[in-house]
Amino acid sequence: MSDPVLSVRNLTTHLTTPSGRITACDDVSFDLRSGEVLGLVGESGSGKTMTALSVLGLLPSGVGRVARGEIILDGTDLTKLSRRRLREIRGRDVGVVFQDPSSSLNPVMTVGDQVVEALAAHDADVSNASGMRRAVELLTLVGIPDPGSRVAQYPHEYSGGMRQRAMIAIAIANQPKVLIADEPTTALDVTIQAQVLDVLRAARRETNAGVILITHDLGIVAEMADRVAVMYAGRIVETGTVRDLFRNPSHPYTVGLLASLPLLSDMGARLQPIAGVPPSGTDIPTGCPFHPRCPLWRERIDCVEVKPPLRAVGDGHFSACHFLEEVPAAGLFAREGRT
Repeated sequence: MSDPVLSVRNLTTHLTTPSGRITACDDVSFDLRSGEVLGLVGESGSGKTMTALSVLGLLPSGVGRVARGEIILDGTDLTKLSRRRLREIRGRDVGVVFQDPSSSLNPVMTVGDQVVEALAAHDADVSNASGMRRAVELLTLVGIPDPGSRVAQYPHEYSGGMRQRAMIAIAIANQPKVLIADEPTTALDVTIQAQVLDVLRAARRETNAGVILITHDLGIVAEMADRVAVMYAGRIVETGTVRDLFRNPSHPYTVGLLASLPLLSDMGARLQPIAGVPPSGTDIPTGCPFHPRCPLWRERIDCVEVKPPLRAVGDGHFSACHFLEEVPAAGLFAREGRT
């Protein structure tokens, strides 16, 4: 197995808010290899985006900071670098696609100029002519129709799906080693979502980048990812291959997420939601943070007092549950009968 291109070890990120300090990422660890897609999944507020912002060095100034841990990209610990060095790495070694291209693209620059700007920021020898040729190549790669003309258009002249494709083109312009896609299909209709996912596949083939795909949609994870890390309250509570998690979920939260996923083979069944709501960042429960919503809790003291470590379920499959052996047979969050 190849060495990881990105290794995150014991990442703990704090945010300072008027309500107090929030631990946005709590002892997060994972590896990412070239050409691999790692899905980060969980409800809103679970820590997925904060993990990505920590890797990118884009935590809000004066509010967020990496309190502990390592973020090692190709042998370099990003937590030790200056802001200037991090800016050099972003866009060159790490590309990013945010969920809202309208707020990421400059409305007063043509899309072609924005591609050239991304290239020139990391290569002083890029001329406008060579940059525009590369822009046309990239727009062609991501499926923009008539790229020779579209390269001279502004973002508002693109549809939502085309803007997202343009963002992917800019993100991969410098052949990054890591590509972070944060909810890249949010607010797009189903047909356009499928097209954007196809573009991400093409981008991965073009660059051989390791991809971190952040989403709350387990259907997208099943289609796109090789491995999955399930996050809750800033922690990774289960991780393994897609096959492991879908066939043998071993954390009650993962089981709950899967039970809320509609299946074509079971269209008459009523979906079973997870009881309660995710905790506030300033009021994380003691012990296992999922215990107030967990059907396995049953007033057991370990769940309330002891934070469960990740334990091996199988080869490369880990779960942070004190009673993970009970999960497969417990029938948690069973779907209600057909209507």
